[in-house]
Amino acid sequence: MLTEFLSSRRQGLSPRTIEFYKYTLEPFLQYCGGEITSEAINAFLASLHCSTGGKHAYYRGIEVFVNYLEKCAQFHQNWSYWLARAYI
Repeated sequence: MLTEFLSSRRQGLSPRTIEFYKYTLEPFLQYCGGEITSEAINAFLASLHCSTGGKHAYYRGIEVFVNYLEKCAQFHQNWSYWLARAYI
């Protein structure tokens, strides 16, 4: 999933943006084991030892990734609902 996402983003984005996505998403996907739910997002964000701004950066990366998955129809859930329930 992550490889396809990063490949889809390479055109038109800076290498630093791609690194940002990789930096924020690899730990999240390891943490949740591919089971993406609002509970997993909240638990992951709560487990981070960084500032609220740092947690928000992770959230932004997760949000872009989840929106990508929804557009690719890899998930059949309303992800805006899950994302709205994630608290930083």
